[in-house]
Amino acid sequence: MISADPAKLERYARDIAFREAWTDLAACWGEQAEEILSRRAFVLFKPETVLMRRLEEATAELERHGFAPVLWRLVRLDRNLVRGVWRYELAEARLATLAAVDIVATAGVCLLVGLRDDRPEPGRYAAARLASLKGPARQAERRPGQIRYRLRNPALLLNFLHTPDEPADAVRELGVLFAADERLALFRELRDARDVSLEDGFAAAYAATPTHALDLDASLELLARDYAQESATIAGLLRGGTADEELVVRLIRWLDTQAVRLPRPDRAVLAAHLLELLPRPEGPAATPYTPGPRLRPRS
Repeated sequence: MISADPAKLERYARDIAFREAWTDLAACWGEQAEEILSRRAFVLFKPETVLMRRLEEATAELERHGFAPVLWRLVRLDRNLVRGVWRYELAEARLATLAAVDIVATAGVCLLVGLRDDRPEPGRYAAARLASLKGPARQAERRPGQIRYRLRNPALLLNFLHTPDEPADAVRELGVLFAADERLALFRELRDARDVSLEDGFAAAYAATPTHALDLDASLELLARDYAQESATIAGLLRGGTADEELVVRLIRWLDTQAVRLPRPDRAVLAAHLLELLPRPEGPAATPYTPGPRLRPRS
């Protein structure tokens, strides 16, 4: 089995990305597909890891825990890919989260690294072992030994890396991120699982993404140079530590679409910190939709 959750497998049976990728994987790996998949995983280092030049440190942690790199790819996310990869996680997210993720995930290039688990645990998928080593997004909930505990992200959304929870999730997400020919090449490399050096991958990612400290004060200072009014509003809200959700959504969307003279990494920093002004939602944050009179069926 590639998931411990029967409901997930039923849902993925109707998921386009999973169906396409699983068909390709099964054709490439044959009857060994599930066995091989149980010992493979991948990590997506997000733009903040590249911007802050933390790739070497993060991958050293992976290798220390017995995960060996076997491939790498540069990935540049856009709004639609973000919604594809995190389709189920974002389905009931608050609108402010969606708006902030749109900026943060597209602030630079990502580095995807395929991994072989050299310390497999009986009865446990490599993807699940890797997910537990990753650690929660919230700093207060992490434990020593987890990768995010060591990296210490500057804000909740700037959390450095993403890993699928189970093999089924890995298959679906690779189906979202790569076209058929790219998937087949990637699956062949995962099957063979030969050790690779990541030096070229690091160099390619860094060449595509100028370094950035992701420092809030520096981003506010840059914002003030060209957008004094909005800078005063955002700085005041951040000092106060609270804000109305509608205002936060409006400001984050303004950063995304209107603050074009501000570098995108600085917009990501501000969006991530604005999002943290809102209280942690209790349960799903999505608002139920009620059809207006013109859309209600006639009686």
